Amino acid sequence: MKPLPLLTRKPAAGPALPLAGATAPALPFTAATAPETEGRFGDGLFAVGIAAFLAAVGWASVAELNVSSSAPGDVVPLAYNQSVQHFEGGIVRDILVQEGDSVKAGQVLVELDQTKTRADLEELRLRLGSLSADIARLEAEVARRDSIDFPDRLSRERPDLVAQTRDLFRARRDRLASDLDIQRQDIVQREQQMAAIRARIAGSQVAQGLIREQLSISESLLKREITNRMKHLELLRDDARITGSIAEDRATLAQAEAALAEARSKLVWIGRKYEEEGRNALDEARRNHSELSQRLTRYQDSLDRSSMRAPMDGIVKTLAVSTKGAVVKAGETVVELVPRDGNLVVDARLPVQDIGYVRADQPVVVTLAGSDASRFGHIEGRVRTISPDTLLDANKQSYYKVRVELPVTRFDYGGKTYELFPGVRVTCSILTGRRTILDYVFSPVLNGLQHAMQER
Repeated sequence: MKPLPLLTRKPAAGPALPLAGATAPALPFTAATAPETEGRFGDGLFAVGIAAFLAAVGWASVAELNVSSSAPGDVVPLAYNQSVQHFEGGIVRDILVQEGDSVKAGQVLVELDQTKTRADLEELRLRLGSLSADIARLEAEVARRDSIDFPDRLSRERPDLVAQTRDLFRARRDRLASDLDIQRQDIVQREQQMAAIRARIAGSQVAQGLIREQLSISESLLKREITNRMKHLELLRDDARITGSIAEDRATLAQAEAALAEARSKLVWIGRKYEEEGRNALDEARRNHSELSQRLTRYQDSLDRSSMRAPMDGIVKTLAVSTKGAVVKAGETVVELVPRDGNLVVDARLPVQDIGYVRADQPVVVTLAGSDASRFGHIEGRVRTISPDTLLDANKQSYYKVRVELPVTRFDYGGKTYELFPGVRVTCSILTGRRTILDYVFSPVLNGLQHAMQER
């Protein structure tokens, strides 16, 4: 069997090139040179792999990744929720909102029945009007004025009451005038009586003087026995009678003077009694007016609060009543509002094992919870506070509450906007440091070796 001939590549036709310098002629490509070529290609590929590996190791030793702790959380208002309560309680007349409704400050949420309160309020107003009229009348009586100065509002709203009060004022004033006139007449009569007594005494004294002059003459005549003793005795009897009459009149005069003084005192007493009674009645009327005014304020406040209003702008979180006619207990929370306006923060639940890496003022990347979070981008916040102790969630798992401050309250990404509001679930990535890729790859191995070398 003849050997196969060697494969040769024939040179192209043309003139032969002369040899230049020491350059050897190229060997023709034959099947015998293939193993050598493959070996060289493998060596080159190995060198390239080694170089790529070294480059990757070098890049991994300098390239850094963010290290973060993930904590789920909820968006909450920085201000606390507000509870709308009623002090006295009552019966629901109307419900004007539903859970989830957005409300403005001062907006009526629930109205309570006002029938009893309005009736009590109207009764108090009537009594206060009567007391105001009495106060005006009594002030005029105490000051002895001829007319009453009523408040303009009372004259405008209660003309019938004003007219009745004026009639009562005139009647009382006329009665006082009558009592004073009667007493003055009594004084005049007593003065006249005293004048008559004094005149009678004066007449008796004149008559007594004449009789005593007669007695003096009679006594002279009797000594000379010109007259008889009988006439002299008659004159003595007349003198004694006049003396007794004068003494009796003087006693009567003293009694009349005492009665006159009493009548004059009674005249003063009638006026003072009128003023004192008016002053006492005025004080009592003012006390009653003050007390009823305070009660009126309470009833008016209760009437105003029968319309339960929102204390702030917010969102209705819970509504304790659902039907008209329901009974609201005193102090019961009827509506709970979540603040709508104002700063929003995130209360995140940090796993217990990550507490050693988290500090205040660390940056936080906040994203929406769920699979579509990337569509809305993220918000960069800051750790504001960390709870000093652990809390328990609904599953009895311990966590630390981390409050994250947000610079904005919406997600803006790719033309999409999502406004945050209380209750939105988010995920917080708290940046705790940076580490190289090489450290990230080999740290589990190094930690394992460290623990293994510490075992006995």
